[in-house]
Amino acid sequence: MTSKLASEKSPGPTQTVHCVALEGETAGGVDWYRDAASRSAKRHHATDVCFDLDVPQGASRDEITALADQAAWGKWYDAGLPDCRKVAGTPSEHVMEVDFMSVWEEGNVTSKAKLDLASGRVFDIAQAGEGEDYVKLLTENIVIGTKVIPVVRDGDSYRVSADHLATLKGSQSAKYEPGTGIEVDFHGKPVIGIVKADFNALNEVLVNVAGTVYGFHDTQILRTVTSNVLAERYPVKGSMPPAVVQQLYALREAEVERLSQHDVIVVGDLQGLDRGGRCMVASELFDKCDHASRHALLHDEHPHVRSCAAISKADLQTVS
Repeated sequence: MTSKLASEKSPGPTQTVHCVALEGETAGGVDWYRDAASRSAKRHHATDVCFDLDVPQGASRDEITALADQAAWGKWYDAGLPDCRKVAGTPSEHVMEVDFMSVWEEGNVTSKAKLDLASGRVFDIAQAGEGEDYVKLLTENIVIGTKVIPVVRDGDSYRVSADHLATLKGSQSAKYEPGTGIEVDFHGKPVIGIVKADFNALNEVLVNVAGTVYGFHDTQILRTVTSNVLAERYPVKGSMPPAVVQQLYALREAEVERLSQHDVIVVGDLQGLDRGGRCMVASELFDKCDHASRHALLHDEHPHVRSCAAISKADLQTVS
């Protein structure tokens, strides 16, 4: 099978452009970039499709746009064609937040940046508010959790070496089930997020932090956090800051949603839940609980949990 692209372009050298079919847009469309890193740097809709397209070496921007439009509308990337290839993953899955640290004889300067784990390109380096009068530069690095990784200049941007990039992509034995709460190092500040997807091929976990999904390397993951652990950090009523209250609600809902997917809920599943989470299980998922977990809810230390469990037990007896 020969694609329309192959039949229309003249024989000769080609160049690869990196495209995104905007499947999430009402009217559709396509974006294309000269390099994969630029495509990865842009955040797109989760339903968008990345694909690489071979076009004539001397094609103009208008010609490339026309070819990319044809490829997107015709979904050539689904036809197994050699000149139009689907790329796994969405662009946002390749980009993670890091710190950029330049080491000078006069001191260190740190600012925010982004790393494309697919290509090793470091970009979007924020302007630092210090170091303008520093003279002797020693090294430039990115910092990911506990790792300090040297970078080298690559034109107007920076790049991580292939060896260091391979180390970052090393396999991990830990697993983070979607819906799990974890504390992560976000530019030197510990924040709590909820896992959206476990480690991918680039060795990052996708985590929802305050409504935005970021990729975090394993060295940036500090610990797992349950709703019970978070609630116990603020034992005095009213001491929990409003922002943390919202985190607790989101974490609690994610934990209960995950338990709702279980065929049977056992006592161990209740251990990480705070009082509100146990109330929700007692009210909404009591029928999924085994004998031991029902007993635990009926004899919980908090009267609200016991009351919810007793009502659910009575409802089940009425139905049966």
